[in-house]
This record gives sequence, structure tokens and C-alpha cells, in this order.
Amino acid sequence: MHLAAVFVNNFTNQLYRIGHEITESEGAEFDMLKPLILETAKKVQDLSPFKAQTGPAKRNDKKTIKKHLKLLKEQHHKDIYELLTTSIQHTHGRKKL
Repeated sequence: MHLAAVFVNNFTNQLYRIGHEITESEGAEFDMLKPLILETAKKVQDLSPFKAQTGPAKRNDKKTIKKHLKLLKEQHHKDIYELLTTSIQHTHGRKKL
């Protein structure tokens, strides 16, 4: 259970931190993402995480994925983006990057 908690809490918090870093670097407010964070947390109360998954990786939207990777300035952010994209694509039966 602790291992699962690390994934849903500690790792998620690190992703929030990266999102915060990205918004700050672009002069945007992280607070604008808070409704989305709450919506996502509420969604998994009624749906499995598998069914709740959305986004360019699930849709295999290669154009958006490439655009996002180009926008990321930090290599470690690109690495995380690629790792999570590949994981989502694997889970949902999509082709890799």
C-alpha cells in the first residue's frame, strides 16, 4: 500500500511542482491549474484511472506531443514527459512516440 501511495501522492506532487515551474517560467499562474487538479481527483472517485485517462498520449496525438516536447526547456522534463507518454500509450494500446 505504501508503494501505491508513493505513486498517487509523492510522484503526483512532483508533477505538480514541475507544472508550477513551467507556469512560472512562462509568467502564468499555477492557480489556473487548480480547477483541473480538483476535477481530476474527483473523476477517479467515480471512474477507474484507466477510464479517466485523457490527453494527447491516449489519443496518440503525435502533433501535440511533438509540440509539447519542443516547448519544454529542461531535458529532465522532456524525459519525464516521454516516459509518461510512453506508459500511457502502452496502457491504452497506442503506438509509441
